[in-house]
Parts: sequence; structure tokens; C-alpha cells
Amino acid sequence: MMTLRKATAADKPRITKISSQIWDGDDYVPEVLDDWLADPNGEVIVAIVDGKLISFARRSYILPGYAWFEGARTDPAYRNSGVAQEISHYFLQAVQREGADKIGLSTYIDNEASIHIIEKNGFRKVA
Repeated sequence: MMTLRKATAADKPRITKISSQIWDGDDYVPEVLDDWLADPNGEVIVAIVDGKLISFARRSYILPGYAWFEGARTDPAYRNSGVAQEISHYFLQAVQREGADKIGLSTYIDNEASIHIIEKNGFRKVA
């Protein structure tokens, strides 16, 4: 069973480990993680399966009413398990409850898995 919860400082080693497997170990997340965790206008969510942190992502507001999703990462052993979709669904529900009228995100142009989830959630390419 998968559970989602807000990330804490205690999750940093595992988040960093997952990030080390992205972009040949040159992922930006470890550099901004402390700021993300301290941001009162943002939230980092982690997915836990069998007591193990397997995925995380961040949501925040870049302007009033304009939500931004970023930094979605999943342990390679758990990719294609539906975890990214679960986190996306959680984020979409949260920002809708909060009254966001715009939601943005960005992904690498060749990241087919991410693009699939993005399109599945009704997003469309604008640039």
C-alpha cells in the first residue's frame, strides 16, 4: 500500500539518493531541497511503500492563483508503478481546493513517461 505525506528534513538522504540517479547525478533538487522544505507557500510530498520513500515532487505558487509543479522524481525500481500519477492527482486536488486558476509545470522534451502523465491529467503544451 502506498501512502503520501509531507516531506521532512529526515527524508533528505533518501530524496538525495533518488536524485543522484537523475541526469547522471547532476540533478538540481539537492541544491534547492532545504529551500523547498522551508517554503511556507510550497509543499514537497513523498510516496512511501513498505516503509520506503520511493518518489517525491513539489508544488508551490509562483503568483497568486498560479500553482507550479516541479521536481517529480521516482526511484527507478518503482517507475511505471502509478506513483507519479498518485502524486499528480494529490497535487491537482490540493490546488483546486485552494482556488488556483492556473497550473504550470515543465519537463524535458524527450521525457515520454512524464509527458504521458502530464497529458493524462489534462495539461496541454503551450510553449
